Amino acid sequence: MKPIEFVMAYTAIDDIEAAGDLAIKMVSVTSADNYDDCVPEPDKKCNSLGLDGGILIQKCPKNAPVIENARNSNAGDGTEDMILVRYASVLEFKSKFIPQWFLSFLIKVALGTSWKVLFGIALDVKNGKRPEHSKAIKEKREAYDHIESRVDALMGS
Repeated sequence: MKPIEFVMAYTAIDDIEAAGDLAIKMVSVTSADNYDDCVPEPDKKCNSLGLDGGILIQKCPKNAPVIENARNSNAGDGTEDMILVRYASVLEFKSKFIPQWFLSFLIKVALGTSWKVLFGIALDVKNGKRPEHSKAIKEKREAYDHIESRVDALMGS
């Protein structure tokens, strides 16, 4: 089976003051798109994957159903302020050798697992268990200060 290749472009939308939202729009791009020649030509040894979608980030309402899930996990007790992250995407995979049912199962499991892993990394960084990540954050302090200020605005601090 050939390796899978995809190239993405992301656009961040900061609408905290007006709507209380942060959003990230994701689109697949190819060398035919106008991105200042920074997108490479497709590798003929790879299958192409098209993935378009978005992420919406909001302050989690106190009455959201996910609060009960948080009480039953390591995410917290559900009493502190939480961030609600919604993800949606459309996937186009061009291969004749992988059945659609298997691909759908794989994507659903892989995405859920990826979110869990990323959340675990974030908790490790917060708890001082990942010094390499902490060092990288210190090296880009200006960018992370901006991100933290926007999250504070999102949470109403």
